Amino acid sequence: MKKTLSVLLALLMIISISARISADEPSSWAQEEVEAAIGEGLVPANLQANYTSSVTRGAVAQIFVNLLEKAAGKCIDDIMAEKGVAINEGAFTDTNDKAVLAANALGIINGTGSGKFSPDGTLKRAQIAAIINRVARVMGIETEGYTHEFKDITDNYSWADSELGWPVHAGVINGVGQGRFNPGGDLTTEQAILITYRALGSLKIQEEQAEIVTEGMLSALATAAINLRTSAYSYEGLVEELESQGFSHEEAVYASDNCGADWEREAKRAAVNYIEVSPFSYQGMIDKLENDDKFTHDEAEYAARSCELDSTYQVVKYAEWYLKSDWASRDKLINVLEEAKFSQDQAVYAAENCGADWNEQAKKLAEEYGTAKSISAEMLISRLENEGFTHEQAVFGVDNCGIDWNEQASKAAELLNETGHFSKEALVGMLERIGFTHTQAVYGADHCEGK
Repeated sequence: MKKTLSVLLALLMIISISARISADEPSSWAQEEVEAAIGEGLVPANLQANYTSSVTRGAVAQIFVNLLEKAAGKCIDDIMAEKGVAINEGAFTDTNDKAVLAANALGIINGTGSGKFSPDGTLKRAQIAAIINRVARVMGIETEGYTHEFKDITDNYSWADSELGWPVHAGVINGVGQGRFNPGGDLTTEQAILITYRALGSLKIQEEQAEIVTEGMLSALATAAINLRTSAYSYEGLVEELESQGFSHEEAVYASDNCGADWEREAKRAAVNYIEVSPFSYQGMIDKLENDDKFTHDEAEYAARSCELDSTYQVVKYAEWYLKSDWASRDKLINVLEEAKFSQDQAVYAAENCGADWNEQAKKLAEEYGTAKSISAEMLISRLENEGFTHEQAVFGVDNCGIDWNEQASKAAELLNETGHFSKEALVGMLERIGFTHTQAVYGADHCEGK
């Protein structure tokens, strides 16, 4: 019995020690950043334990003061002096913590009403996001104009709606999935440390960028805004446009980084402009936006999808558009449409439904040949068949193209005579062999120049 009790007591001691060790160590996923934050001098001693427990409002006040001091490179007293504020010892009836009062004087932390701060209340996700946003404002960073897409910022947390945009944009804090932020969710100590540590990195970057902004960069930014009002640009396209307007690469990149453009929306604008001019297949539009306008594949795909391209409608329109400016047999038109990235089924559908008169198309090509070449009717029929017209369509084209075959024979005879002088009989024979009738060949031999 005594032996059993001894074993049980030993097990209880091991469990107790293990629990204390676990509480004093951050979770494995958080350990690296927690240690980095401690190394930065960001984490006060009171937060270097109980990492997985919920953290209170009073416990985190000092880390936010440390955040502001580290980011600004100044002590809290100097920051308050620059801002023209001072601690109000009577701000709250339930705490006189200097860190709380200093943060409150700077507008970083607010009370909970009725003169109370509620230091023992748990810190919520919406509250830490708002605090980070206010720290950025104290540092002179413009946080307005940034938006978020969370659907659960309502009711008791509607006040946080305008505070979330910048922290989310800066990658300081994210949602919890499915378009939710969970504004009332409690934070553990390690979560508060990680968010604050990431905020420090973002604030330092913003501060560094603010220090090197030149007049040229600001001018490029203003020009970028004008460009975007008049045309649709990709990020890379805007950089190139600004460089062509005389700005340096650094100025153009700064303007493109800070112009606030939604590149997916810009890709859609470009797609709509293209569709107003000519039809496109879904893949053809993606290729156009990627290759010509230098949008990313994801941006181009978004635009093609958002334009709701009805491929059946677009392929028929493309076929009609093509036939307005060029001839085509049914087979050639199908090939043209497939090259424009329509599927074979879509291309066949368009060829059958675009209203093309293939006889007229054959006639159009025959007329082109008759204008440019010396050719017999027989050879022209063969050429039209090689272009994909049926024999009947080719014959129709040749019979109705208005070509004077006697004149064609005369031109062919002239070309033959350029290679050597032939007797009339030899010339007639050669013309007949390339498809002219005997009557046409005799006419050509009799009427060619240089006979």
